Amino acid sequence: MKLLAIAAASTALVLCYLLPGRSQVNGAPIMSNCTGCNLANVDWRGKSLRGAHFAGANFSHANLQGVDLRDARLAGVDFTNADLRGADLRGASLAGCDLRGARLQGARLDGARFAGLDLARGALDQLDSASARAILGSCSGCEFVGANLSGRDFRDIRVAGSNFTDAILNNVNLRNAKLAGADFKNAQLHGSRFEDASLAGVNFNRADLSAAHFERAKLIGTDARYANLAGAVLDDAALCVRDERGRTDCSDFTGANLRGAAMRRIRLCTQSAQGYLEPRCDEIVPPQMLRDLGHANLDGASF
Repeated sequence: MKLLAIAAASTALVLCYLLPGRSQVNGAPIMSNCTGCNLANVDWRGKSLRGAHFAGANFSHANLQGVDLRDARLAGVDFTNADLRGADLRGASLAGCDLRGARLQGARLDGARFAGLDLARGALDQLDSASARAILGSCSGCEFVGANLSGRDFRDIRVAGSNFTDAILNNVNLRNAKLAGADFKNAQLHGSRFEDASLAGVNFNRADLSAAHFERAKLIGTDARYANLAGAVLDDAALCVRDERGRTDCSDFTGANLRGAAMRRIRLCTQSAQGYLEPRCDEIVPPQMLRDLGHANLDGASF
């Protein structure tokens, strides 16, 4: 039994390293299918690996400058500290990849598929706006901890459930963004724009949201405890919800700084029996309801 296991492992190793690719390095063929292989430190600059299968492989510290990885299957790949400058990743599947420390300047990412990416602390910062938008266009459950993206235009992005803890996002344009369930704990969001954004269940705990704009945004179930909302504009924002049983709840503003915040025509949405919010949130919330149900200290806010 032990011999059979050794033989099987040897066969897998041969297959992993001998499947022919489209080019060679030092006379040896580059494999086009190498699921789970250890390819750390390889130098494949400028090579074509279009449509290759490398799910779960280790490309840490690899030199992949200008590599053609269009339509490649790269789910779960370890790209930590890899050099992907100028790489073509259009149409590639990159779910669950680890890109911490990766160099991505000039990489083509439009049409790539993302989910569960780890781009914490630096990897996203270095991307030009077009490449960053390509990732943020639809990256649910991704890691952007500590990212510094101040001043970027990310309107209409879809990053539901993603983690922006400790991120620096001052003056970022997030109009009409889909951010349900995202975590912005301790993030710096001074002057950022959230008009018409979907923010249900977002964690803004202790975030700096001073002078931010939330006009017409939906903040149902938002955790804004101890957030700094001084001078923020929340006109026509939806902060409260009533379910099909008539129970009403508001986002939590315990300990939040709302001094100078504009809170005109705060809205309440009514939930249908199916659990969906009606498209129009017409009921106006009286300040006392926000005090009682949202634990909000409204001293200095204008209604």
